Amino acid sequence: MEKITFLAAKNLYDEQYKFILEQNTDYQKLQFYQGLVYSFNYTTKKETDTHIYWSTSNKKPMLENDKLFFKHNNIEGASYDKETKKIKIWFGKKFNHIDSIMSSDILKTLVPWYEVNTNLDFMNGNHSSYLNMMTNEIINKMVKGTIKDTKGIIDTFCKYSPYRNFNLNTKKIEFIINNSSGYWNIRNFKLIFLASKEPNDVINYVHKNLNTHYIKLDELINISRVALSIGQNIDINWSHEELVQNKMKMLDCRQELKRIHNGLLGLSSDEVEDLPF
Repeated sequence: MEKITFLAAKNLYDEQYKFILEQNTDYQKLQFYQGLVYSFNYTTKKETDTHIYWSTSNKKPMLENDKLFFKHNNIEGASYDKETKKIKIWFGKKFNHIDSIMSSDILKTLVPWYEVNTNLDFMNGNHSSYLNMMTNEIINKMVKGTIKDTKGIIDTFCKYSPYRNFNLNTKKIEFIINNSSGYWNIRNFKLIFLASKEPNDVINYVHKNLNTHYIKLDELINISRVALSIGQNIDINWSHEELVQNKMKMLDCRQELKRIHNGLLGLSSDEVEDLPF
């Protein structure tokens, strides 16, 4: 048994590939040299008795010796072994970086409970938030059934370094993802977690300020970089004024440390100092 399904661009495959190859040589040359035969990508799923294959491929038109043909190139893909229940992402890619149509169909086909929870809608922020955490290991655990719900995705992701050192409240993270007005990327907070004395203060702050916490996100990331460079901590609950004041103090401290180290190393001090904004 072999079944092939087009997931994307079947119209291009039919119109740009099959149709032109069925025409005579004169017509092919006429279209090719006018630049009317295009390169295109398409996505398919092929199922056999033993495997399921997903692939996004490119067809590039070429003309040699008055003969039109298309050079085929696989861009990305995945294969699922029905016996071992393992999924492999091709070309060393990460599951959460492959084409969204492909990743959505893999989840729909192999992890039906996930579709029920998120509707696989990229306009729905929680799907993108969970997908961002889906490493190749996590998607395999979802397929095998060792991860059975969205909280399991968070729990497993938070066991990776450096998140495992933060002892984050994953129940609150699930609430944040499911109730935020848009996409919530936990990876954006890594530096803030690292710079905070108590990382769960960050989760609590976001939990209480679901739809406004992003306003000072960039400021927090910037001050976290400075704090980490000099071994200091930040407080997520600082007001904007406190953030500015403490960043200026930290920048002064960092500049002094640079001056000391440059002196010890016999290097000249930097002429341009960091600005506090």
